Amino acid sequence: MKQRSKKFALSASALAVSVLVTACGGGNGGDYGPAAPDGVAPTLVIDDNVTAAKATADEGRTTFIFTFSESVGSSFTASDITVTGGTPVALIKVNDMKYLLEVKPPEKSTGTISVSVAAGAFADLGGIANVRASSRTQDFDTVPVVPPTVGGDVVLATFDGASLPAFEGFNGAETSAIAAGPAGGSGNAGKIIRLGGEVWAGAKANVGVIPL
Repeated sequence: MKQRSKKFALSASALAVSVLVTACGGGNGGDYGPAAPDGVAPTLVIDDNVTAAKATADEGRTTFIFTFSESVGSSFTASDITVTGGTPVALIKVNDMKYLLEVKPPEKSTGTISVSVAAGAFADLGGIANVRASSRTQDFDTVPVVPPTVGGDVVLATFDGASLPAFEGFNGAETSAIAAGPAGGSGNAGKIIRLGGEVWAGAKANVGVIPL
């Protein structure tokens, strides 16, 4: 009886060790080791943070976003990026699959920023390089908007021109279309309507840059 008990205790210990080795990945890395090479070349998609057709002076720098299909380790650097039409400011590494590049367009100018990465510029963890080039372009317009002048005076907003200012109501104010001016005056007027809301309500209109 004692000898059978010893054999059973030994078998239980061996089973526990086997389960522990299996849970740790059996020495093959498992979830904690580097990803095994998949034999597929990595790809790259380049995007940017500008939602409008053109980046303007108010937006300042344009941020280009580099998203890889898999980890490229440390094989991707700023020297792998070709930039034209602007000045690269800083390459920021988010992780092994995502990088950000800030590019500053020229001041008081219009044009296009072009960012590209050539084939063979980076590789995955298995040493396989990219086989396709990637690129992205973004138009910009950093020329300040100068309001028109009438008789030497600066006109910040007008309700009679082809380009009408857009109102933005606050505290419950609503705005209608441009209306005819009051009797005795000349030209059109901006009409503001408040339906409920706060006691103090109104609207504002964004105008061009005020010259000094």
